[in-house]
Amino acid sequence: VGAANAMKVFAKLGYKVKVYNDQTVEQLKQVLLGVSKEDHSSSASLVCVLLSHGDEGVFFGTDGSVELKYLTSLFRGDRVKSLVGKPRLF
Repeated sequence: VGAANAMKVFAKLGYKVKVYNDQTVEQLKQVLLGVSKEDHSSSASLVCVLLSHGDEGVFFGTDGSVELKYLTSLFRGDRVKSLVGKPRLF
């Protein structure tokens, strides 16, 4: 329900919405790495909604955990030039 609601809201706001269910940590890393390598020049912002269990600073995939700091670091300005000066919401 949470994913469906988020999808509807962001689609109505004009975002390109992609949904990935039940990802392992490696799959999650690969998806976000792929998104970080895309050209975001025509985008005004980036929103990444992660729905899962977690703990302080840690996000759980289906087979383990990964630090949120690692996931967000994939989108730093020095790594994704096309997002420099644009909001990134996680």
